[in-house]
Amino acid sequence: DKVKNKINELLNTTKYGFYTNKLNLVSHSMGGLAAREYLTNPKYSSSYVDKLILIGVPNLGSPLANQSNNISKTQLTSWLIVMPHAYIGVSLRADLVVSVDTFLNIDLNGEAVKDMAEESNFLKNLNSRSQPLDVNFCGIFGIKGTPLNWNISDDYYGGDGVVTKTSQLGEGIISFKESPEEIE
Repeated sequence: DKVKNKINELLNTTKYGFYTNKLNLVSHSMGGLAAREYLTNPKYSSSYVDKLILIGVPNLGSPLANQSNNISKTQLTSWLIVMPHAYIGVSLRADLVVSVDTFLNIDLNGEAVKDMAEESNFLKNLNSRSQPLDVNFCGIFGIKGTPLNWNISDDYYGGDGVVTKTSQLGEGIISFKESPEEIE
């Protein structure tokens, strides 16, 4: 309801509502999933949104969320090795490479982490719904990653090591207006 309430608030102001009856939503990470929930849930209306811009959104989930849901922060911290000057945390598990700053800011008990797990009920439900045809979906995808992530999988060569390229693209779930291009 937070997305719905904010859209209504903006459209009822003279700054925005006087000039338009549609907004462009710019979203990052879990915010993109919340925006998609708003646009695809039958109890809301997509008629107030012209464009949804997704930035680093885990449309198909995040391996880091999977790990976080399965272990405690204490256990995960014991697996991290801090590399001097690089500030990169390396898990002894090959499927998890994450920056220490990113890890320390994760609320492992939060609903967002549970919802971003690859097999969460939230994502299954969200990804089972049709994308609204009246909203243009655009995406900005990470393409650099870290050298450690590149060694794990080509799919991690995309972003911050938390959201894989496949998940950002929402392959099989999301249709973007134009094909993604790599921009230097």
